[in-house]
Amino acid sequence: MLLLLCGLSSGQGTWTQKTSLPSAARITSVAFTIGNKGYFTTGQGVSTSTDYYDDLWEYNPQADTWTQKANFPGGGRGYGIGFAINGKGYFGCGRDVNNLWYNDFWEWDTLTNIWSPKANVGGAARAAATAFVLNGKGYVGTGESSSNYLNDIWEYNPTNDSWTQKNLFAGSARQDVDRAVFTVGNKAYLGLGIGIGNYADFWEYDPNLDFWTQKANFPGGPVFGATGFSINAIGFIGLGTNFGDSTLWEYNTSTNNWSGTIQFPGGPRCDLPSFVINGKAYIGTGWNTQVYYNDLWEYNPYASGINEIYNNNSITIFPNPFSTQTTLQTTTSCKNTTLTVYNSLGQQVKQLTNITGKSITLHRDNLPSGLYFIRLTQENKTLATDKLIITDN
Repeated sequence: MLLLLCGLSSGQGTWTQKTSLPSAARITSVAFTIGNKGYFTTGQGVSTSTDYYDDLWEYNPQADTWTQKANFPGGGRGYGIGFAINGKGYFGCGRDVNNLWYNDFWEWDTLTNIWSPKANVGGAARAAATAFVLNGKGYVGTGESSSNYLNDIWEYNPTNDSWTQKNLFAGSARQDVDRAVFTVGNKAYLGLGIGIGNYADFWEYDPNLDFWTQKANFPGGPVFGATGFSINAIGFIGLGTNFGDSTLWEYNTSTNNWSGTIQFPGGPRCDLPSFVINGKAYIGTGWNTQVYYNDLWEYNPYASGINEIYNNNSITIFPNPFSTQTTLQTTTSCKNTTLTVYNSLGQQVKQLTNITGKSITLHRDNLPSGLYFIRLTQENKTLATDKLIITDN
């Protein structure tokens, strides 16, 4: 079997450019995932006086193809919100070419390709709000009305098509949190945005307690128009209106630490959505003040430049991360076995040979801090693979 590398770390993974959205370049689109497909809808184009879109597109990552679906019947608009629950897509709110704000809400059925109106989102009509899903319910909040910044939060129950107001967002009222949100487990994480100022604060929402907890500030500084997603309990937030920066930051919900960074190869940009399918993130569209995009990029956190390795063994490593030395325990006894260490580029940096027994001590020596991969081999057969993290602490 293939031993997956559990967890993520700085610099890990690869980016691959995929087939561009076969429609106009745009900003403030909405994206969501249903099954093994991703969906893009609506958005604002280059001209704010004419270019507002109502199209819906399905992305198939296996074939790297796009298929157009039924247009959103509420008319072209940007700055909307959306998510998926139980195999159905939802979209609403936003602002149109006439600068009208909306609080309508619609359900899209993947089986029938039909849009149906649902109960309006609670509170004021709004644009540039944020949205997420927890425990089979949708949440919409913050944003901008025609006259104010907002901090209210509303919970949507698709079972009875109803909205319930929850505790106010604990940060300042604001807009453009929008896509800078992700969920891990039963909690949501969001922040940043713009209101009476630009913000770098970051918050955790617990729906069971209906409670907000402030977390470590986003290290990229105050920013709005960012994007976010999570893969295997690690959150990612980045890009946005720091137009000289194409960085995404990793956030560990267990430690409340912003750790490593990854660089988006599409260049600095803001107002772009993202979605995740089978442990891979997809990011595309957006703008950088001069250029509007319709491209799409895939981020695979498990790719490393080392060929796929198959094994019938496993390794327990403690401590990991480590600063001076660590111990590896194998499930079966080794005999004349070789342990090879690779850096994040897939280059061999250390090797131990003629290993016997189930316990292996690995010294750091002169290796710099960072992410490493290990491979245990015997007679040209791979027994196990895993990863190491070396720190300076």
